[in-house]
Parts: sequence; structure tokens; C-alpha cells
Amino acid sequence: DNVAEIDSRTDLGLGLGYYVIKNEATSLSFEAGPGFAWAVQGGVIRDFSIVRLAARCDHQLPKRSKLCKSLVFSPKADDFSDYLIAAEAGIDTLLSSDWALRTSVRYQYDSTPSGGRQSDDAALLMGLSYALGGFPDPDEEGRPTLHSNADATEAIQLGWSTSAALGLSVSR
Repeated sequence: DNVAEIDSRTDLGLGLGYYVIKNEATSLSFEAGPGFAWAVQGGVIRDFSIVRLAARCDHQLPKRSKLCKSLVFSPKADDFSDYLIAAEAGIDTLLSSDWALRTSVRYQYDSTPSGGRQSDDAALLMGLSYALGGFPDPDEEGRPTLHSNADATEAIQLGWSTSAALGLSVSR
């Protein structure tokens, strides 16, 4: 992020989340957990403990798309006045049984930018997703969705869910 003079930042952490809403069309979840961050900002290397608080909402649109919104607040564990906020809103579109395209807008706010730099920044992002097991087969109406491959006869329940994720983002 050249605007905030962030050369790189890596966050690693554990999170515990809870679904407040989870049905065929909409999901809303909140999560929290401890973490650790490594950042190179203005030529200075910093590493510190963080707290990660996040909210995510997805809404399935008719046909092959869904709306996605997220908000993440990650302050230093020992100084909540030193934080990073990232808000993102976008749309995922199914391209095939294995590939999806995500287009989104991300807004970031850094409470402690390098001297003389802006605190906030916005970016337009596009990315491809590949589902190792493939996205679900088309339903009886013949339209693929971005929902998980869970058995449709299984009751959708609120509350706890198990998941794992791995992501990589590179920008220059």
C-alpha cells in the first residue's frame, strides 16, 4: 500500500466464529480471536500481537452470483489506538463448475500511518477462485450456486461451524 507506505503486512491468527443468520439465501457471522502481525512500513519492520474482530455477510442472488460484505478490525493487543480497519464489498460470479470470479471494493484505514502519509486507501480488486472439489452441481432449476456442497436435505442450523481457509494476496 504505497499511500500508507506499507511494504508488506502478514497477519496470522486463530478465530472463533458464530453464525447469527444462516439459511439458503443469507449468512451473517461474527468472529474474534488472537493473532500476530508482521509489517514493514516506511522501511521499519514491526511485529506485534493483535486482536481480530470480524463480521461477514453473504447473500445469494438468483442465478450464478452472490453478494459478499466483510468488516475486520485488528488492533494491537496492548494498544487499541493502533489499529487497522478493512471493509470490503463485492460480488462473486460462478464461471464454471470449478472457477468463480470475485470483483470487490476494499477500503482500509490505518490509525498509525508513516509520517506524512494518508491514513486511508481504497482499491478495486478482481480475483479468481478455484474450488478443489468443484462448486455444487446445478439444482433442479438448472442454476449453479456458490453455496457449499452440503446435502440439501440436511437442516441448516444457526451457530457454530467448522472451517479452514488459506489465502494469499500479492500486490506491487
